[in-house]
Amino acid sequence: MTLLEERVDAPTRAAVALLESAPPDRDMSVEASREFARRLDEERDAVLLEREYWSLAIRDPELRVLYAQRQRKLRGAMTRALEARARHLGTPDLPMPAEDVARIVMSIIGGLSIDELIEPGSVRPELLGETFALIYAGLLARTQDRVV
Repeated sequence: MTLLEERVDAPTRAAVALLESAPPDRDMSVEASREFARRLDEERDAVLLEREYWSLAIRDPELRVLYAQRQRKLRGAMTRALEARARHLGTPDLPMPAEDVARIVMSIIGGLSIDELIEPGSVRPELLGETFALIYAGLLARTQDRVV
């Protein structure tokens, strides 16, 4: 767990803190793409370690409890960051719970990481940021539909 905390969770929390505190004019989809590409390039072993831990947690009930706690903490941080980002951008209330958006975002990151680990070079570096921009645009459109 300590290795996972140091190599995966700490950098994740740092990226989430940046999302939470970034000024409105900073395009965080670009930042997300840059960090995703960097981690897969420079921290491939750490990403692989997290995926291995995930695989073990699915099979081991005791480890699953620890992994679920870890995920809840990371998802909570992501939830708070998404709520703060929405406020910074002047976005009205999200049309779905921010925790659900955090779960979706984390799942997309995990899925794209697996694709890149299995087939190196298959995931365009900017794909993650483009996906986040589309998610935000969709949330904003749904919010505007509710207001009208």
